Amino acid sequence: GKEQVSIVKELLDVKLHPGKPSYPLAPEFPLVLHHCGYPHLQFGHSCQNLWTVQCHFEQQWEDLMLAAARIQNGVGSMEDFLVHRDDVLSFCRAKLQERIKKQQKHRATSTEALERNLATLSAGLPVIETSLLTWNSALEWLEQKGLRPSPEGMRDVVHIPLLQRSRGTTYEQKIDALSKSRKRRERYQENVIKKRKTKEEDQAFYDHMTKQGGSGV
Repeated sequence: GKEQVSIVKELLDVKLHPGKPSYPLAPEFPLVLHHCGYPHLQFGHSCQNLWTVQCHFEQQWEDLMLAAARIQNGVGSMEDFLVHRDDVLSFCRAKLQERIKKQQKHRATSTEALERNLATLSAGLPVIETSLLTWNSALEWLEQKGLRPSPEGMRDVVHIPLLQRSRGTTYEQKIDALSKSRKRRERYQENVIKKRKTKEEDQAFYDHMTKQGGSGV
């Protein structure tokens, strides 16, 4: 990965890092929970509930398989497309210069490898009489220069180490801000009252969720 394994334990230390760095949530698609067990509980399931969930999963499976096949076909059809050799060189030069500039700006990872690739830009690029090469050949050469198509490639984001990022507001800072502003304090108290639930509302919610869980075994 791009971070040390110890970063999670380090960021959980609120004394050392009271303000947390900003980071986006991980995409849900690669996250697969194969099993989650509750050894002291035995859930009941109704036939109707299981039928509905099964139909939902079957529909999702079919849609995603069809979408994957279409995308795979599209990727394969691009391999023989022709592109000018000079265009590939210009594209690679611009990308490498952009990455070097971003990494120097954020003082992220070393730019040595990028600068080395930029200095030996044309090395390894196929030389042919027509000055045209297939997209597949161009991709293989671009990957040698550290450029690979990826979901992040559209934005070409440079990874900034977590400890070098701007920090969010701490709990103490929020409390301090409330104590210094009467309007903010009143608005906060109003929101707390609005969100507060009565015992009857909590019980009604619990009963409703229990019924949705299916019949007992």
